[in-house]
Amino acid sequence: MDKLKEQLKKNKVSIIILIVLIIVFWWFKSSGTKVEPLITALQNDPSKQVLGGELLVELQRLKSLSQLNVNFFDENQTFNSLKDISVAVSPRPIGRDNPFVQ
Repeated sequence: MDKLKEQLKKNKVSIIILIVLIIVFWWFKSSGTKVEPLITALQNDPSKQVLGGELLVELQRLKSLSQLNVNFFDENQTFNSLKDISVAVSPRPIGRDNPFVQ
């Protein structure tokens, strides 16, 4: 019993803070004000379904970009004068087996 009293004296500030937090939580919980949810479900009404509207507009813009005139690459002499300078990678022997494979 003496140890319990000593611990209560040492942790008096922590206990007071805990009690205050419980009271504040209870007060906000019982205040009766309703908190609106962060995410609401859309109704079946199409006029209210704006969720993907911006995405659809951007998709249409991307589709219009896919109709570019590629004849420019055939007619442009500067583009046609470009040379491929890539280096072929020769096949190398495979290293040792993985020791962790079972």
